[in-house]
Amino acid sequence: CMNNFCSSIFSNLFANLVFWAGGGVLVWLILSRKRRSLWRFFGLSRGKDFVIYLSSYSIEANSVKDRLGIPRGHQGKAIPESEFQAIPVLSSILGRASPFYAPDLFSGFIDGFWARRMPRVRFEPSPENAKELEFQSMICVGGPKFNVATEFYMNTENCFLRQYKDDAAARWRIAVNRGERKNEVIGSDFGKDEVDIGYLQRVRDSQRGTAIIIAAGLGVNGTRAAVHYLVQHWQELERRYGDRDFGVVFKCPDVKNDKIGRAHV
Repeated sequence: CMNNFCSSIFSNLFANLVFWAGGGVLVWLILSRKRRSLWRFFGLSRGKDFVIYLSSYSIEANSVKDRLGIPRGHQGKAIPESEFQAIPVLSSILGRASPFYAPDLFSGFIDGFWARRMPRVRFEPSPENAKELEFQSMICVGGPKFNVATEFYMNTENCFLRQYKDDAAARWRIAVNRGERKNEVIGSDFGKDEVDIGYLQRVRDSQRGTAIIIAAGLGVNGTRAAVHYLVQHWQELERRYGDRDFGVVFKCPDVKNDKIGRAHV
């Protein structure tokens, strides 16, 4: 038993030596580079929480029914199911190092290194008015109809894309405010139930030195697609745009035709 115990200790010491002398330094360098890119792209700051505002709406007493169809007195703010599902998706890149595939030997180091240096991420329902916003770097999930943070920054002059209601067609559209396609209206050539439009953009608040990322769509699937696109392609966007403003628009199937919503860029 004593021999086995000593053997186990020496094995652990040898494994640690292999880690530090071999892959440890390389993993540390890769993680450091990825972390710097993440902080730059999302505008993260040390010592400050990072807020992700989700769309919300108010429920009045006796306006909802329970599973038996009986009206109940529940009231307060509610978050749409589709946006509630965005929490684990966004947490996958802002909460810890995963997805980062590495041998088990490195997994504890990776998670520890990443978690100790990441700010606390809070998911909050959109407040009722802009005065209640925490004016710092943030992600706004959902369009201006139910997210006051999206509405506030979408009305600033730096915003690339603006979602607005086309009263004549009784439909929401996306107008391009900046860049080579300025004044172009996106979505006017698609049937209402054929496809959904998602968009992703970053707006710099030069007054406060913060970065605001808006992931939204004209419908449910558009917002879903924007969130997934952000998670899957943020490194490509960071390499292309750095910390500059940008706007990306894409289409996906309407929720009536696809309950999940897959982006087609």
